Amino acid sequence: MAHPRVTSALAIALVLGAPVATAEPREEPTPAANEDKLARDIQNPVSNLSSVFFQNQTEFGIGPYNRVRNTLSLLPTVAISVTRDVAIISRTKLPFVSRPDVQQANGFTSGLGDIIETAFIVPNATAEVVWGVGPSLLLPTATPSELGSGKFGVGPTAAVVFRPKPLAFGAVGAQTWSVAGASDRRDVNQLTLMPVVIYNLPRGWYLNTSPVITANWNVSSTADTWTVPVGGGAGKVVVVDDVPLNVSAAAYWNVLRPDTAFAPTMTAQLQVAILLPK
Repeated sequence: MAHPRVTSALAIALVLGAPVATAEPREEPTPAANEDKLARDIQNPVSNLSSVFFQNQTEFGIGPYNRVRNTLSLLPTVAISVTRDVAIISRTKLPFVSRPDVQQANGFTSGLGDIIETAFIVPNATAEVVWGVGPSLLLPTATPSELGSGKFGVGPTAAVVFRPKPLAFGAVGAQTWSVAGASDRRDVNQLTLMPVVIYNLPRGWYLNTSPVITANWNVSSTADTWTVPVGGGAGKVVVVDDVPLNVSAAAYWNVLRPDTAFAPTMTAQLQVAILLPK
């Protein structure tokens, strides 16, 4: 018969050794899996993923001389967790505009445009169906003043996105009314609606369309109320030196547009975003 101390020592050794013998190595996500996840996160307009976007938008066919207007925008997005299930998503748009003189073949006016600030209260930013609501602010920061509205504006904004793999689709909308500002400038009463449809491909690639539809309710003619673009593009999430980036390009043609000198016929967009995952 084995000595009791020997038996106890063997039992302890077996208990201590069991985890080592049965443990499986933890699998780290592959780079492709990380790219796919980040692509789905950045496609959510009310995601809890912080980021800094650089967007260059070039508009063609402006005025009788077919001039070009260019807007380079800085768009930081900050996600703030309020509780485990509720987040506030702050999005700021700072546009730097170069607007042509439409009455001649050369000459530009350049400077900062009006800043737009939106904030969404999002109940569950990681669900398969995500929605958020909040306020939108228009700040008359344009320098020179002709690059902006000259008005303070406020209004509601809302977003919803459905994310059944490999798709993501939804919309972001805002209605803005001017409440103060220069008395000699026209009031602001505008609807902005951006439908979003995205088809995800392997390794962080995706196809997308997200035209910005606007309606100016102040004009008397229904034909001049709407601007409706049609088009789309593609993008990819890449990781460079451990820094995730989202790069995309798109082109849109205005199938409806106001009969004014500053209404473009088409728009080309290029975006580069630095992603800041938690």
